[in-house]
Amino acid sequence: MGSDSSSNSEGCDSEGYDYEELHLLKTQKKRDITENLNDYKEIYKAMAFKDIPEARKFMKLYVLANKKVLKLRKSDKRRVRYRCIVGCPFLCLISKDGNAGVTVKTLESEHNCGTTYDNSTVDFNTIAHYFKGKLQDNPKYKVREMVLDLKRIFEFNVSHGKCNIAKKMILETLDRSFADKYNKLNVYVIELNGKCNKLNVYPGSDVVINISKNALENGKTKFLRMYVCFKVMKMEFKLGLRPFIGVDGTFLKGKVKGQLLVVVGQDAQNHVYPLAGAVIDKETKHSWNWFLQLLQGSLDLKGR
Repeated sequence: MGSDSSSNSEGCDSEGYDYEELHLLKTQKKRDITENLNDYKEIYKAMAFKDIPEARKFMKLYVLANKKVLKLRKSDKRRVRYRCIVGCPFLCLISKDGNAGVTVKTLESEHNCGTTYDNSTVDFNTIAHYFKGKLQDNPKYKVREMVLDLKRIFEFNVSHGKCNIAKKMILETLDRSFADKYNKLNVYVIELNGKCNKLNVYPGSDVVINISKNALENGKTKFLRMYVCFKVMKMEFKLGLRPFIGVDGTFLKGKVKGQLLVVVGQDAQNHVYPLAGAVIDKETKHSWNWFLQLLQGSLDLKGR
């Protein structure tokens, strides 16, 4: 954004890659974790992975999706080998492909074994990978529902305790993720205000972040509220929109609570344009005054 074509061509130059790396990038595929794990049901020769840990993660989800038991016969930094139960012909060897990741080198994909209902290969991490999206959308998703869903979709018998550990792992990861993102807000504000923005894209925007004074007194930093009004929004309002605005708020749901306040404008053809927004801890007279005063300055509403 805002960079010239010469810098873009340098960033996309393929001279930094050898043939093996380009081939691997071409063959790698993004695999989504859906309810039925459709992207994990099939494995084929030359399938590519970023590294051995990613390959092991895929194989564990493959086991869950296909209701099979696989035994890890060989595992080190360069390769992993899987076999099925005694008498089943399935064999899979995944190893490093030069310097460009790992691929499936040897594969006998057929199974002649039956469905497995109890599977020790499916560990806490595998269950956590599977349910991460659901818990991110709904932190109140219960352990009992996790057990029942695994039984319903994969005929997999899993203990309540195993799912409980997986849920705790997911929530702890999400907590760290949210904390990391809030910790980066100050850098985001500096960038939007143009103080260290080499491309000079955002100067003139109004971005304000407040932290809790009570938390500061205890030596901690806690996010309180944030206001954003981009320069282009201010220009749109002053140059072509009707001289009135609409203001509203809504509750934020999920792991992080609070409220979102928004302001919109309208042009002569009744098209609606966003003008400014703010995230606040709760709706009070003080927070609304804070928001409206900032908005008044951004849109130059003094005297109106």
